[in-house]
Amino acid sequence: MNQKRTRVPLPHPAPPVKQTDWLMIALGLVLILCIGLITYETVNGLIQGRISNMARGKHFAVYAQAEQSFDFWFTVATHCLFALFLSGAAWLLIWMGRTATVTPPGRDRRRR
Repeated sequence: MNQKRTRVPLPHPAPPVKQTDWLMIALGLVLILCIGLITYETVNGLIQGRISNMARGKHFAVYAQAEQSFDFWFTVATHCLFALFLSGAAWLLIWMGRTATVTPPGRDRRRR
């Protein structure tokens, strides 16, 4: 007797399929662009001796290194910490997008 004809196929789950989630990678790249802009603003502020906070509207302020030393260095440190946070978020998004696995939907076990 032929085994292929008599063997009952078992309902094994399909193996997970590795797929790249391009939206997460794109968001990670946008965050990397934002990191570059913050870095440019910080380095430019250090060169010129003036830096602005990232606020918009009526709380916008420009700090000079000679006149407002504490506020200037606090803003530089805030920009650096924010860039570090964004780099961690970008790394996490890109890593999650690269290692995303999608399991195919299982079949219903009940037969109708």
